Amino acid sequence: MIKVFWIASSNVVQPKAIRSLVEIEAAKNYSAPTITSAIKEYTTLELGLGESACKLKRKEVANIKYKVREPAETYLIENPNLKLDILDSISYLTE
Repeated sequence: MIKVFWIASSNVVQPKAIRSLVEIEAAKNYSAPTITSAIKEYTTLELGLGESACKLKRKEVANIKYKVREPAETYLIENPNLKLDILDSISYLTE
């Protein structure tokens, strides 16, 4: 985990630290409410950033999660069928 004890007095850096934690958890593909409650609990108990953490909303977490996960879920050659998309991609790369 990220250690951010030294930034606890800076209001500008606190949201960035919380966002970094959300991005790490979003990559694990947990639901947005689960990530929100885990980040709030961790930042409040372990990092002392309770004031900034209480401002974290589920919708913000969902948006961050979409930005983190979306590139992994894009189509290679724009074919919505995954098997055909992979076959088209292989064909394209071999040409």
